Amino acid sequence: AGASENIACELRLVDQAGAVRWFSLHARVDRSDEAVGLAGVLTNINTQKATEAALTRSNGERNAILTLSPDGFVLVDNDGKMVFVNPALLRMTHFTLAELLGQPIAGLEERFASLCDPAHPLPVFAELLDDQDNTMYLLRPEKRVLRWLMRNIPNDLGGLHGRVFFFRDVTQEIEVDRLKREFLSTAAHELRTPMASIFGFSELLLAREFDAATQRDLIQTIHRQTQNLINLVNELLDLARIEARGGKSFKMQ
Repeated sequence: AGASENIACELRLVDQAGAVRWFSLHARVDRSDEAVGLAGVLTNINTQKATEAALTRSNGERNAILTLSPDGFVLVDNDGKMVFVNPALLRMTHFTLAELLGQPIAGLEERFASLCDPAHPLPVFAELLDDQDNTMYLLRPEKRVLRWLMRNIPNDLGGLHGRVFFFRDVTQEIEVDRLKREFLSTAAHELRTPMASIFGFSELLLAREFDAATQRDLIQTIHRQTQNLINLVNELLDLARIEARGGKSFKMQ
């Protein structure tokens, strides 16, 4: 139409068998006063297009996984700027995407430092090693314990393409571990009390002779402490059943 001397476009063509094929057209219009011919190259780019489609699909799947993940992710480019922050990290910290995206990773370090417990200083991000496990204790916006690590992303030339930071909220796991330790300590103490009485009084009966009244009193104590021990064991088994069935054994009234 005379708008340009050169043509560069991609064509989606269908062959006689109905198969779709992609071609790249680079051509030049020969003209005097009007177009008199066209000279150029038509290149089959079907493989390239298939690769691009696969890459787009892969990036879409990756973004979907990172977006839906309950763990926090931050992707940093080779210039040290944040290029991706997933929603989970924003929920953990109450940061906004506008505050982080495109900013240097040092800015994220400063923000985390302002939220952390001073008794547990934050490691310097620049000094982190690949897959080095770290723990972060946040006081704000809520008390949280985060396990986090960093991994370098190499490029094809052996250099650095970027880095990814991973953050997992382990607050509940740590609290459950603490409760389990306390429970085991308490349970061991409660089990030891009747066991000590049973062992002590049975040892007395084996070692010495007592009159009938004293002997009966000792046996009653052993029986009573044995019943206490049975009750404790039954309660532990009840707890195990409740945990295994997820509370389905309850009848709420």
